[in-house]
Amino acid sequence: MGHHMANKKQEDPMRLIDDSYNKLLLLNKKKNFQIVGSSTVCILSFEQETGILTTANLGDSGYLIVRNGEIIDRSEKQTHKFNIPKQLAYAPPSLRFIADMPSDAHEKKFVTHPGDLIVTATDGLFDNVPDEVLLQELSYLPHADQIHTQDLERTAKCLASRAHKNALNKSYVSPFALAAKSAGFHYTGGKMDDKFWIARTHGSREISEVKEVFFISNILQFEMIHFIGQLQYYIHFEISETSWAVFAEKVEKANDLNEVIIAHNAFLNELEQG
Repeated sequence: MGHHMANKKQEDPMRLIDDSYNKLLLLNKKKNFQIVGSSTVCILSFEQETGILTTANLGDSGYLIVRNGEIIDRSEKQTHKFNIPKQLAYAPPSLRFIADMPSDAHEKKFVTHPGDLIVTATDGLFDNVPDEVLLQELSYLPHADQIHTQDLERTAKCLASRAHKNALNKSYVSPFALAAKSAGFHYTGGKMDDKFWIARTHGSREISEVKEVFFISNILQFEMIHFIGQLQYYIHFEISETSWAVFAEKVEKANDLNEVIIAHNAFLNELEQG
């Protein structure tokens, strides 16, 4: 198995992203697959003979490499601005949406050593689990020569469970909250990652009427998710944070309780008016 992998040609992650994206566009155009949606992407290609890891990453999913209990390399998070990641997307021309190209992905090469651990995940992990906690969880793994698949699966489940628990904690000082503070925003708690459900119909024949209904439903779902995401960002970061900063400054300069009350009423009015 190891000899076979060592002689297998290493795939080019950038080419894989480009080919897959263009194939999707072609299928939508020629065969009317009616696929709608968006996604960040992170692809890693490992050459066992040389230990070279080639990566291509677009958005805020990513990876990190751990050696001897320390993070020695990681992917770069790509965003248009805070909390708006770069991503590949496809939707009908009538929809306004953020979309980037495969060529926007960041490509990188890294020479790994035997025993290195590679962790890949979406922002659902990195936004809710600090590096030191992640490293602590990895430290429970057996020595590299004794690690089995079930050990890695158990660690992955523990990290996923911890990320989910932290995401639900409204008072938790998460990595996302710290990043928000660095970007000039006030935010406390974990961050729930986006969730999508994919339904598959079963049967020996295709029912065109049902297919059309599912397609329209997917379009509406995409529009609603996009709208809610943009509205949430606008309310939280463009209105609440800006108004709060003004309110906090007035409170700091207030000479008495009456001025604090006036500032608070102005703050509430600002929120109502948007």
